[in-house]
Amino acid sequence: MMSMRGRLLLLVLSFAALVSFYSSAAMQPQQHAPSLETCQADIALWYDRATATEYLNAETAYISENSPNRTPTARLSLREIVARELEMGDCMKVDATRQERYLQAIDFYDRVSADRYRRFVRRHKLEQQLLREDATGLR
Repeated sequence: MMSMRGRLLLLVLSFAALVSFYSSAAMQPQQHAPSLETCQADIALWYDRATATEYLNAETAYISENSPNRTPTARLSLREIVARELEMGDCMKVDATRQERYLQAIDFYDRVSADRYRRFVRRHKLEQQLLREDATGLR
């Protein structure tokens, strides 16, 4: 089970990721919603329970044993992870019959991006700075 400090850090990082993403997305030209066929093909390719389980087990091994996560999902760039999250959000509007599945994919890729941000914070030894600033109300 994750400690309160760990949950706080994860929450802050998830929020930072979303702010960063939406800021950069706002600078992009507006694109059309994906087609129903694109949504169905991408969800089939990008998300299933086995892929999520493989990634989460490898990430747990990284956290507990410092064993590298070498899954295909872990090798995706952060830009690709965020793009998948956004597309799955668009697909929820296009394909109402599979909304739960798209939501599961969004949750999964949100977790993957939060893991990436957590690694960045740790790698650059920014945990204490994050906690200090958060304690002063900087969010």
